[in-house]
Amino acid sequence: MITIIVPVYNAEETLPKCLSSLVYDGVPDAEFILVDDGSTDHSGSICDSFCAENSNARVIHQANGGLSSARNAGFAAVDNLDLDRWVWFVDSDDVIAPGSLSSLDKYTKETDADAIHFECTSFKGTDSPCWGNDLEGCGSIVTGPEFLSGTYSMRFDHYLWLFLFRSTTLNRLERWRENRGLDGLCNEDYSLFEDLVFIEELMQSACRSVLCIPHEFYGYRQSALSMSHVVNPCFADSALRALRYIDRFDVPDSDRRAKELMQIALLFNAYRAAGQDEESVQLRAAICGEIEHRVRLFGVFRLPQRLFVRYVALKSGFGDILLKRRGVSR
Repeated sequence: MITIIVPVYNAEETLPKCLSSLVYDGVPDAEFILVDDGSTDHSGSICDSFCAENSNARVIHQANGGLSSARNAGFAAVDNLDLDRWVWFVDSDDVIAPGSLSSLDKYTKETDADAIHFECTSFKGTDSPCWGNDLEGCGSIVTGPEFLSGTYSMRFDHYLWLFLFRSTTLNRLERWRENRGLDGLCNEDYSLFEDLVFIEELMQSACRSVLCIPHEFYGYRQSALSMSHVVNPCFADSALRALRYIDRFDVPDSDRRAKELMQIALLFNAYRAAGQDEESVQLRAAICGEIEHRVRLFGVFRLPQRLFVRYVALKSGFGDILLKRRGVSR
């Protein structure tokens, strides 16, 4: 059985298409849990209408707590977590591919893996996704550490919506977090790079194997207002703290270089998210200092060309000039 958890916040423009894609297959034993995270538009009533029309759907209305809070509320509402069921986190501005739920249901019955990872296709605004391949075919099994190594080298993506998780695996992660005095399945301390933190914790503690299938089951809507594109010092601060947090997890020597390069690259994204306003001066300085420290340890002339150019632009101040000219501010 597959349970789809959809965190919802002010998504009235995109939510109807998201929900329509979920019920396209008509998989009889699928379950849908919508979490209205304090929406101030009509998202809550859209959720109510969907649940009224679908007996296998229910909605939770809660005060706004952020994406991870909504995911935790949805996971806590899943019944019989100790049974062999699967969980899929789907964002309310995205869609799933026609036939994906049926195909994934078959995979869950054939694999012993703790998670299933698949591909996505991107689309913009009001466009519809162009699904690029068949939904059937073989996959390959990798271990948790091998998958984590692949995220460092950008071979695999870390976004939660690209996974189907076995519920017992998520239970192991939640217990691992509880044993360390951490609340909930997802860490609610982060509003950017929270998926990076989740996958680091999961693969280091609870996930023994991942079935990787090369099919596009998910449609990701690109938006200038998404958290990964918008300028917000709070997001930038979250990114900095998240990247420092995953330093706590040791990795094999063979993965150290790739992990450090990934973190340096993401720190440049955090610097951009900090914006160019006067009130973010200290935050930009902290991120810049973090980049300089890591580059110094790594070796500036060992950086790939793309990161080397960004580092030179940062040190010369030319990067800030470009950001100001592009109007990167709140």
